[in-house]
This record gives sequence, C-alpha cells and structure tokens, in this order.
Amino acid sequence: MAKTCKRCGTTHIKAEKYFYKDRTRKDGLQPYCIECAKKATAYYEEKGKPPKDKRICEYSKCNNTFETRKPNKRFCCNSCNSKAYQERKGLEDVRFRQNFLKKLNRKKEERPNSRKLWTFADVEILIDKRKEGIKFKDIGKILGRSSESCLNKYFINMRKRNAK
Repeated sequence: MAKTCKRCGTTHIKAEKYFYKDRTRKDGLQPYCIECAKKATAYYEEKGKPPKDKRICEYSKCNNTFETRKPNKRFCCNSCNSKAYQERKGLEDVRFRQNFLKKLNRKKEERPNSRKLWTFADVEILIDKRKEGIKFKDIGKILGRSSESCLNKYFINMRKRNAK
C-alpha cells in the first residue's frame, strides 16, 4: 500500500514502515511520515521550553546551585525542601510543646465514681439541683461524679422525658 505524506509530499510504497499507526484514521496510519513527525515534535519541544535559570538552593545549610525552568522552584531537591520546612516549623514546635505541657499540667477533675451506675435517686437529685440553677460541676461534687457525666445523664433524661 502506498501513501503520500501531507507535509513533505513524498510517496512511500511500504507505508507501514514510514508512517506511525493511528487507529482513528480509515487507513490506520497518521497523515505525516515518521521523519516529518519527528521534526515537528522536536521543533515544538524546543520552541515551548523556556530557558533554564541558575539558582541557589534556599535551604540555609545547602547553598548548592541548580538549573530549573520552573519559576517557583526554590530548593535543589526534595530533601532540602523538607529540611527547610522543618527548620521553619521549629519555631511553631516550641509553641506547640509549651501549650501541650500547659494542658498536660492542668489538674484534671477527679472522677471518683466513673464506673458507678446511676440510681433513680441520683437522677432525681440531678434534675432537682439543675432546676434550682446549680452548675453541673457543683452537682457532680454533691453526687461524687464528674461534671461531664452529670451533664450527659441530664440531657439523656431530658430527651427521654420530652419524647414521652
């Protein structure tokens, strides 16, 4: 089968050797011969690439020079990027540690009866004291429970009463 290249106009007798395959075309081959296709891709690749810039790595301990076409690239490699990030983050780590130690050193509310089951009398005391306007923390001290467990039990019971 013979085929003519649309770009250079040469006719090739054994078209399968001189044209790339293209399943979307009727004859199954591209309209340009392999030589013209290579020239076109080389032209567009050279035309499309911006020139390389020489830069110095911004990581303080590296300072290597490198070439890049990317306008935002600041580091010569990924390890310099991650090390610089950790270096910048170091100041934030100090604050994080201080806040963490503050939270750790706070006195936690004692939970003397955390596994004790609620009795009907405890629930009635909880509801009565809450109607009087007493805080959950104080109610918890009266009942020997944490303020969180009093709060949870109160809202569970209020939901049950509202559902009835």
